[in-house]
Amino acid sequence: MNTILPNKSVLRIALYLSLVLGGLTIIAGASAQPAMTNNPPLQQSSNAPALPVPASNLLVLSMATGKVRALDSKGLLMESNMVYLPRIKISTLSDPDLLSLLETKKAYAALTSFGPANQRTAQSPVIENQLRQIWLNGNSLSDKIQTRLELLDDMRAYNDNLANLPGLVQGASAADIRADVVNDRTAIKNQVAASAADGLENAQEARAYGDASRHQLHDAWWEYETANERAAKADNRAAAANYQSSVANQSLQNYLDACAAISTNLAAYGINVPASPPFCPIPPLSMKAEVDAERSANISSTTGQ
Repeated sequence: MNTILPNKSVLRIALYLSLVLGGLTIIAGASAQPAMTNNPPLQQSSNAPALPVPASNLLVLSMATGKVRALDSKGLLMESNMVYLPRIKISTLSDPDLLSLLETKKAYAALTSFGPANQRTAQSPVIENQLRQIWLNGNSLSDKIQTRLELLDDMRAYNDNLANLPGLVQGASAADIRADVVNDRTAIKNQVAASAADGLENAQEARAYGDASRHQLHDAWWEYETANERAAKADNRAAAANYQSSVANQSLQNYLDACAAISTNLAAYGINVPASPPFCPIPPLSMKAEVDAERSANISSTTGQ
């Protein structure tokens, strides 16, 4: 992992402006071609009533019964009798259990929405279409749900990283500026110490030849010791400031590296987001059609329609 070196204030300002002023246009999916699929587009029949959004979190599985408290790529978290059950991996659930899961409020929201609906952008439908194709190309319902959850977790992590970047850029810049100031002061104090050392050497030589008094030699010693003490303290302050600068820069670099890694992960699925500045958050998404299609098919098979 490459560490951003100190004294990059101009680059910091450019990155900060790109993050804050919104000159970041998301390219998520903009250049990606939708995955080819033989699945027909999901269109709801005009005569078919819209499915109601699940309103309950009560879930009855073949292995447990309780309320859904969370659903993400790590699995399903349920509560039963005021006790949280161990997380259940999606891969361990049967299709009937998974279809029951789709009928719970939290699970449905976790699979069909991303971000506040009132902040959609022109890129929202582009990414939604790619996510829909990925869902339709899934090998099984378990695979569809797990892949969707992993992608949404990556997207949330990407946006969380971007939200932290402006503060990290400011922190790294402030740490660099402080380190520069402290280093400049330290350099001056070290120059004074070096000069005092030369002065002491000259005084010792003059004293040896009888050209300097003991008082003059004493003064030279005092200046030498004082200058070295101040230089040592300055060196310690500089070491601390440089360490803080290094930590701040490494923290910023870690977030930048994380954004790049997530971008690579998403690109493998045809979802393209910037791996480096300029950045832009992934916009809000709504992906109900494909999930409702699974629910509708289940209702039809259950009722024999």
